[in-house]
Amino acid sequence: MSWLTEHSLTTVIFLPLLGAVVITFLGRERTSLIRWVTLLCSLLTFLGTAWLYFALDSHRSGMQFEEFRIWMVVPPVNYHLGVDGLSMLLILLTGLLTPLSVLASWSSITHRTKEFFLFLLALETGMIGVFASLDLILFFLFWEVMLIPMYFLIGIWGHERRIAGGHEWTFGITRVRIGPPQVSLATQTTMRGTISQLRCSAPRVTICCINPSP
Repeated sequence: MSWLTEHSLTTVIFLPLLGAVVITFLGRERTSLIRWVTLLCSLLTFLGTAWLYFALDSHRSGMQFEEFRIWMVVPPVNYHLGVDGLSMLLILLTGLLTPLSVLASWSSITHRTKEFFLFLLALETGMIGVFASLDLILFFLFWEVMLIPMYFLIGIWGHERRIAGGHEWTFGITRVRIGPPQVSLATQTTMRGTISQLRCSAPRVTICCINPSP
């Protein structure tokens, strides 16, 4: 139990991805089981986000539930997670909307059901990871994890202009993909807390200097 307490954010982030891995090994014809596995994982993730929300100390400033591990020395990339009041609300909202999305698509998704729910769980992992990342490169990686399933969800199960919508989604956020490496080169760091305290030299980079603390 102590490991779960110390790595509560990691658990909440990767629980949906674990469900996606389980779905990968299920046959396409087992649609009912795939739906129930997706719903169970999304509900457990929501319970985890709700626990984090109520455990958050609203009287404290700065980041809470922080996890820090050195990932790479050169370049200096760290597995650094943490939440404040705003990011915790976004994580809670993600945890709530995912099981609602599963229930809303329970009987309406009949085409490639396995892939749909697999992408939905992978998308949840990417979204929660984006909101909890305190390292810019880690943020970038979770953003990519979110981007790929979103592209397929739009392109396969979207409206009549779904292909164009998928392309617009992908190419419309190119600046976000370029931003993290640009900021890291300009500031010589990947820590968002440090970047927010620096004056970036280029105006385009300044836009990406997000302050994660209230």
